[in-house]
Order: sequence, then C-alpha cells, then structure tokens
Amino acid sequence: MIGMGLDSRTIIPVFCLLTFFASEAFAEPPSQLYGKSITISWTNNFMLREVGSTAPFHPSTVQRRMSVYVSTAGRPFVRNAATSRGGSGTVEHVGTGGQSYDNGPRSLQFQGRTLVIYGGHHNSAALQIKIDFDPGFSTCTASAIFGKSTGLGTFTFKSMSTGKTLEAQSVSARDATCSVKDGNVFAD
Repeated sequence: MIGMGLDSRTIIPVFCLLTFFASEAFAEPPSQLYGKSITISWTNNFMLREVGSTAPFHPSTVQRRMSVYVSTAGRPFVRNAATSRGGSGTVEHVGTGGQSYDNGPRSLQFQGRTLVIYGGHHNSAALQIKIDFDPGFSTCTASAIFGKSTGLGTFTFKSMSTGKTLEAQSVSARDATCSVKDGNVFAD
C-alpha cells in the first residue's frame, strides 16, 4: 500500500510509531538473508518550501534508494540515498536501531519473512517501508508509506539531497520496488 501521509485511516499515527521504537524487541535477521543484499527504491513527492520562506509551497520529487546488506554474522548495514533536482546525498547506518538523518528514531525489524523499516523525523513525521520476501528469500516486494501526525499542518526536515532545512505541507511515497541478491551490495 502506498499512503498519502494525510489520511489517518491509512497510516499508523506517528506517536504510535515512536512509542513502538522504544518498546519493541528487535528480532534477528533470518539466516536465509545472511550474506545477501536488499535494495529498495521509491519516489517521494512533496509540497514544500525552505524554512522561513513566505513563498508558496511548490512540488518537489525526490528519488530514494535504500540498500541493506546482512553480513554473514547477521548484522545489517544500511545506506540511504536521496536524489532531487537540488542534489544528492547518502547516509549510512550499522545495526537495527539508531537515529535517522535529521536525528529522529530509526529501526529495522525482521518479522519472519518481512522486514519493516521505520524512519521518524524529530518533529512528528515518519516513513515506513515494508518488505515481504518469498519463502526462499530470493525475491521481494515493497511498499512505502510516509505520514505525519493528525492535525499537523506542516513539518520540517533536513533534506538529505541538499542539506537544507525544508518545510513540507504534504508528502506521498509511491512506486516502491525491491530486489534481493547474493553478496555485499557495498562491495560493488
């Protein structure tokens, strides 16, 4: 499912996600994923402007790509990449928890044949990526949902592609794709 982020019926409220980060035990990656890489791509569509601007909100498209390598010891390594008209940037993480690019919570949760990735912004917006694997862990499908707290008019975030702090009026995630391959995607 791809969500618009403005419809509270299609997303989990952000405060519930943030509570989930703090309380949920993180399962180990399934052994079938050891030594494999997962690549997820999707598009974020924003209505945004620079923080402090009085200019009208304008549409902006950001191409996102997340690569996850599960080592032969079962430790996940993550690279997040974003490309927009204004530039591109990457961030890397090790492990299943931590902070996102703009210091919000981040987690990877393995649940049987599903990997759920949460990335929260520090001010009430969140991204959820859900990856479902086939029984042999050789193929996958993905969905991406980006949402904000109910009643929140806008939210701010630091752009990974430009480094600027932006104010978003709306955001949607679409066209999520996923692939699995043997080996370390970062060694290529």
